[in-house]
Amino acid sequence: MQRQVSSENSAGFHRIELVQEAEGVYIFICERADSAFPERDYLVDNFEVAHEACAEDYGVPLESWSAIPASSTPSPKPTARGANVRLLA
Repeated sequence: MQRQVSSENSAGFHRIELVQEAEGVYIFICERADSAFPERDYLVDNFEVAHEACAEDYGVPLESWSAIPASSTPSPKPTARGANVRLLA
């Protein structure tokens, strides 16, 4: 499982994490530093689509992503409502 994080964005979010799972790449958005769980989550096909969506929707610079070591904290899970699926044409 690959994970990436960026705290640079024009939307004012604390951080955005990308987490690769079997079904695709989750975009987890933590709006505040004290967020216990991501307030928003989306599922996309791959990292390329995730990077493009984050750049377009939240102003995340493509060069701002950094890898999260596998030994760090556990990755977030989709909210109880289920993941918001973002379809790109």
